[in-house]
Amino acid sequence: MNALPFGLIGYIGLTDCFDESISLINGYYGLKLDAKNTNVNDKKTIEKEVISIELQKAITELNLLDIACVEQARFLHRQRVALVKENKEWVYSHFTINPHNVLVGCAYYSHSAKPVEFEFFCNGELIDSFIAQSFYHGFAKVNFPRERYIGVHIPLTKLTKKGDKLEVFAKETRQQLTYKPLIVKK
Repeated sequence: MNALPFGLIGYIGLTDCFDESISLINGYYGLKLDAKNTNVNDKKTIEKEVISIELQKAITELNLLDIACVEQARFLHRQRVALVKENKEWVYSHFTINPHNVLVGCAYYSHSAKPVEFEFFCNGELIDSFIAQSFYHGFAKVNFPRERYIGVHIPLTKLTKKGDKLEVFAKETRQQLTYKPLIVKK
């Protein structure tokens, strides 16, 4: 599957934060959508006490991927809310470690054409800062800004060892660009 990572998607709203999600969408895209609540079920038909713990565990296990997606959407939503409150620009991003032990990815601002400077941490310690300005080959059908010069390609061999945990943050905004730490496999 070659799905676009959540960090590169415009915005994913949350139904349990519906009004806040609509507000963020309006702010980012210059819209004036109303947060209408006409399709709300006030009468719960199943109480939590009715569902056994075994059934809850089975449901959770069958929906692990969905749960992980919702958790990542919540993570991104919380960051967006914080950045909006601080009047800071959102950074779209995606990072991974390829089989050759190279940190590859991309980062770009939502409204600015300037390159993103980011800081790279290994096991909680700052290793270095880099600028996302190399040509990015990923997701060929996506129309990225800056003619795709939003990428990074950082060999990790001399910087890390197997089992190290890597995190990436936008230097200017302090936005965390890796949802979970990336684990070095070599």
